[in-house]
Amino acid sequence: ALAAARSGAPDAPLRLARLVVDPDQSGIVRATALEALAAYPARELLSLVAGALSDPDPLVRRAALAALDPYPADQRGALAASALSDERLAVRIEAARLLADVPDEALPAEQLPARERAWEELLAVERGNADTPEAHLNLGLLAWRQDDPAGAEREYREALRLYPAFVPAAVNLADLLREAGREEELLEVLRTAVKAAPRQATLHHSLGLALARAQRTDEAIAALGRAFELAPESPRFAYVYAVALHGAGSAALALEVLERGLRERPHDPDLLTGLATMLRDAGRIDEALRYARQLASDWPGDPVAPNLVQELEAAAGR
Repeated sequence: ALAAARSGAPDAPLRLARLVVDPDQSGIVRATALEALAAYPARELLSLVAGALSDPDPLVRRAALAALDPYPADQRGALAASALSDERLAVRIEAARLLADVPDEALPAEQLPARERAWEELLAVERGNADTPEAHLNLGLLAWRQDDPAGAEREYREALRLYPAFVPAAVNLADLLREAGREEELLEVLRTAVKAAPRQATLHHSLGLALARAQRTDEAIAALGRAFELAPESPRFAYVYAVALHGAGSAALALEVLERGLRERPHDPDLLTGLATMLRDAGRIDEALRYARQLASDWPGDPVAPNLVQELEAAAGR
């Protein structure tokens, strides 16, 4: 089940869900499965996560909270509030973190004192680790959740002061600067981080995206290509690099990148879509149709797949 999740297999959510409720598995295994389910947020999984919030094992309860992270604040808040008075500190502060962007009026009044206590515990834990970049990253993320971009920027920059090669702080700071329209500062942050950690693919990818927005196409493609070479197992890096190559007129190389990416992640929907559409544009209809049909088979809920298959079958005269 965990291998299926790592490979992006279509049946991974079902396998993970079965693992979570398997009483023969240890708490750490079921907790790991719950954390992996965060990559597959769906309304039908909420009941599974809700049940895990009352599991006897605190590892599972904490992982259930972490699995709520991708869900909207209203859904997150209603479930996470119940953990604010958990007997374990790690569970309480995870609940407080999840509720950082949920307004008081969205919670039951009787939960507000517990929320305040858990929030203070969370801040105490992070401030107690203030000599580490991770603590400042966490404080920055909390500030961002509370719509305090200045506070978030301050914490991210402090994390980078402590450890210039700390990738999560650099990427989050870059995202913050992008939303503020501060593109030149963003480029400076990412270039500095790349110098400090030249083999971190995520930094090259973020730099490539920033350069693409600045319409510095050749530099962008070089950075995106470096990210892909460092982490060819990432379908996101392969897809974005291929799109950039295709847009620059290197269609053949773009297809090579997508095919190589698909060897690493044979069911990835973006890679399948990219191959089907780029092969279609190249007039290679039969090959395009093969990938489109795989997309429809692997991901029956994909909104693009049925129309793409129909279009390609018509083009192929079938």
